[in-house]
Amino acid sequence: MSLAKAVISGVAVRDAEKRFTSNDLAVLNFTMNINEADETLLRVVMYGNMADSAEGLIKKGSKVIVEGRLQTNTYKDSNGEDKKIIELQAQSFDVAGKDEVVVSSSAPLDVDLPEETPDELIGDDEIPF
Repeated sequence: MSLAKAVISGVAVRDAEKRFTSNDLAVLNFTMNINEADETLLRVVMYGNMADSAEGLIKKGSKVIVEGRLQTNTYKDSNGEDKKIIELQAQSFDVAGKDEVVVSSSAPLDVDLPEETPDELIGDDEIPF
């Protein structure tokens, strides 16, 4: 499957959470609502320097524009069944708070992104466009 790149805007539905991998790589996760009419949610992941830059900036209600690549990931739900999720691995971002001050970052990553899920998890017949 080919690499999918996207630029998506929305509103953060909760404060971003920063964690670290076992190799001490910073990982920042947050969810944003990308369509207020039907509450479509998208999970966003930032790594390394970008995660450090975004920490504390992305709060619930922040307007966010993120550019990155779409990737699938799998997890087990509470019933133990495999579920797929599409997430956006950020390569740059803009944040506007309630006072509309915009903060931008497009710092290059200083690490290789983890390969958590192979591209083959979503077949061409599952792509809605």
